[in-house]
Amino acid sequence: MRGVQISYLIEHPEYLPQLAQWLFEQWGSTLGEETLEARIKKLKTHMNRDKLPIAWVAHANGQLLGTAALRVYDLEGREDLTPWLGGVFVGSHFRRQGIGAALCAAVEEEARSRAIHTLYLFTLDKRAWYSRMGWSIIGPCLWQQRPGDIMCKRLRTVYPALPFRPFGRAHDPRQAQGPELAEGQPTAKAFASKLVPLRYVFALDPFDSAQDRALVSLIRLAPTPHGEQACARRSVAELELVRP
Repeated sequence: MRGVQISYLIEHPEYLPQLAQWLFEQWGSTLGEETLEARIKKLKTHMNRDKLPIAWVAHANGQLLGTAALRVYDLEGREDLTPWLGGVFVGSHFRRQGIGAALCAAVEEEARSRAIHTLYLFTLDKRAWYSRMGWSIIGPCLWQQRPGDIMCKRLRTVYPALPFRPFGRAHDPRQAQGPELAEGQPTAKAFASKLVPLRYVFALDPFDSAQDRALVSLIRLAPTPHGEQACARRSVAELELVRP
């Protein structure tokens, strides 16, 4: 679907009635919500940007498509795990178009921006779907006397960019960016006159959740007309992750 946007719910309160109706019909009876107003009241607690819980909505051309949330806790009895991706729901007419995945990605990005390394969720019947998006089962659970699975996802951490200092003499002395080439090597003038701004970032990619091991990769980013694009990636180290 074209034109899909993911926004904070607080930025689009006009979607609150429709969203409450959807969620009340989906989960109201299971949660013991007797009125639509109870669901509206709960959603209003998610109308935040700077503190949890936070809700997002997917929308396009004035049409509500779906929602997802980031919560401190989402499963009674498992307060040892935090935070949680929860409340993922896409309207029945808009499913199988990647909207649910986009909502989950928005929540993951918010968590990553808060230096959160691991997210949790529970699901009754969407284990395979979440597994395809990189989530791993960590154990069974019960929700409202219904069996389900607790899953987690370790979020890749991209560290702040490091300054790129190419070797060679810059064409403009005021732009000198590193040691000069050794005598006998080709002149750097032609190269330096065509320098483009590059950035290098490190990425930490957990690849073995059982043994807590991860690869450190160096990624080179180059500018394009549409923004930065990764143009090279190289694994540079393997780490063993130590939990506090």
